[in-house]
Amino acid sequence: MNGIIAFDTVYSTASEPLDIGIAVVHEFLGAGVAEPSTGLILATTSSFTKPACDLSQREAVRYRLHLRDYLDLTAWIAGYAAKRGR
Repeated sequence: MNGIIAFDTVYSTASEPLDIGIAVVHEFLGAGVAEPSTGLILATTSSFTKPACDLSQREAVRYRLHLRDYLDLTAWIAGYAAKRGR
């Protein structure tokens, strides 16, 4: 696909200052199995617990599951705004 990564499944969560735990990541991975896709992005305006991050780095899931937290989201928005000239 000419260097473009296609993701079919995105899950977004807006959380209080609480970190997103491994249970949410497990649930999302289960949904990814039920609904095959090229990749999974779990995005939050909060952050992820260490166990959730560790799970996302396991060999079996690290190329399929991508966790994106508040800092990632703000960088995406800033990059988009810069490209749009804003």
